[in-house]
Amino acid sequence: GKVFYKPQWVSVMKKGRLFKYKRKEFSSPRLYKEWIFVGSDAGLFYCLKKKGGRKLWRFQTKGAINSTPAFWGGEEERDDLVFIGDEKGFLYALSVEKGALKWKKDLGSEILAAPAAGRDRVFVATLEGRVVALNPADGQILWEKDFPPAGPLFQMTIHGNSSPVFDEEGRKLFIGFADGILRVLSPSDGRLVWEKNLSEVKGGFNDIDGAPLVEGDRLFGSTF
Repeated sequence: GKVFYKPQWVSVMKKGRLFKYKRKEFSSPRLYKEWIFVGSDAGLFYCLKKKGGRKLWRFQTKGAINSTPAFWGGEEERDDLVFIGDEKGFLYALSVEKGALKWKKDLGSEILAAPAAGRDRVFVATLEGRVVALNPADGQILWEKDFPPAGPLFQMTIHGNSSPVFDEEGRKLFIGFADGILRVLSPSDGRLVWEKNLSEVKGGFNDIDGAPLVEGDRLFGSTF
């Protein structure tokens, strides 16, 4: 027979009437320990209890939040941080426990993809092809690389970009770009290890907007 699933709880992120022509929500929720985190088009970032869905705190960003957050564990649980980017180009580091702002950094271009947090740095790819590594504790920029789209100046692209992804050892950083090129960078200094053009389409959409998948010694990527 058919199996029907009923929600255990529902937490409303927006109040009032919703209109069909309004922009859709693009931020996906993410679980961290016993909390759920999700952003909204209104620029509000929420922390909810996994059990019951009660809102614990919220934080107002400067722009809409379209990406999934990333997390970094401190020496103690109270030092854990959550990172979120907005469409105004700001990256925020918030206390997981109370939502207090630890630091924010203006990266100059929309952040539509989830950051990636390693042991001693957090990585962000912006819409314009800029990749930045920052110190998770204070937001200091450790290195930055620019990869403007190759090809014609007015080449058509999809509004979006890939999230950075680590290999299993954390020694390589994989990122897809709007021109269809998948690049592998060194997390320590941003050095280009290798790159591969995954698209053979000329004059059309070549974007790699989905995050690459690393499985053992295999790497999977897809273009538009």
